[in-house]
Amino acid sequence: MRSQHVIVGVVSLVLAGCARLVPPDSIVALDVGPHEVNVVVGATQPLQMVATRGDGSTIALSAREVRLASSDTTVAQITQDGTIKGVRLGKASVSATLAMPSGPVFVREVAVAVGAMVAGQ
Repeated sequence: MRSQHVIVGVVSLVLAGCARLVPPDSIVALDVGPHEVNVVVGATQPLQMVATRGDGSTIALSAREVRLASSDTTVAQITQDGTIKGVRLGKASVSATLAMPSGPVFVREVAVAVGAMVAGQ
């Protein structure tokens, strides 16, 4: 019975120590949305960037704080204010990276499909 209490005590100390490894105000996750973007050639779609802190709270970020990149700038370009602009028909993806002292936090892919506006008959 005593060994169970020792194990529980050691596990509690380890978990308490791990909780202190992530400061509550540090950013641990980044979400960029919408996750799928459909725009027509010449149109734009703004992106929203939200960071999650170590304490679980969230904050909105601007395009100045996050590095955004298009996988194919001939299809979709990213403006300075964090807006996707459709350039020509095709598919691309957008990645986002937030530089932090503890290392980068990133989103691998926001799918972008650029289509053409079709007139009704």
